[in-house]
Order: sequence, then structure tokens, then C-alpha cells
Amino acid sequence: MGAHRSRPGPEARGLGGLRLVVEDRGPGVPDAERERIFEAFYRPPGTRESGSGVGLGLALVRRIARLHGGEVCCRPRSGGGTRFEVDLPGAAEGRPDRGTGNEPQSASA
Repeated sequence: MGAHRSRPGPEARGLGGLRLVVEDRGPGVPDAERERIFEAFYRPPGTRESGSGVGLGLALVRRIARLHGGEVCCRPRSGGGTRFEVDLPGAAEGRPDRGTGNEPQSASA
């Protein structure tokens, strides 16, 4: 891919949410590949030969975003290339209650 540009600015997402946008000017991702690139170990045709990466990065990004009640998507970039958007909810939005793992356990009868 081409040069990367990251803009970690809070774009309006209601109640203090955050949108992280990463764009590049590379060849882009075909429509048919836009969901598949988030599968663990998937690498689009033509990238396997480069020897770079194993296909885990985007799968991890999506998993982490979803664990925080968010989502990530891949879109075409205006003018060519790819645009990734990671949306994370604010504290007051519908984040799943995951707890800390230190909550007291109730005894069953």
C-alpha cells in the first residue's frame, strides 16, 4: 500500500464517541474483498508474494474494536486508495458490560 495517514480526531459519533480514520493511496481493496480482509490469516491475492505480514492485523483490530462495543470497516478512499474507519462508543453509549473480571461471584444454592 502507499503512504499511510492517521487522523485520530473525534469525528461526531454522539456522546463522546471516537472515530479513528486511516487512509492510504495504494491500489485499494476490491468490493468483494472488503469483508474478507478482516478474516484471520486471509491475505488478498497479490499480497501473498510480498512476504509481508500473515493476515492477522485487521482481524485483531476488528476483534478489539468489537470487545469495546465498536466496529471497523473498510471503504474506498475518495481519489483512490483505502479508508479504514474504527468507531468506538463513548462512555454513555451502549457499550457491553464486560466487567473487570474482579467482580465478586455469587454463591449458588
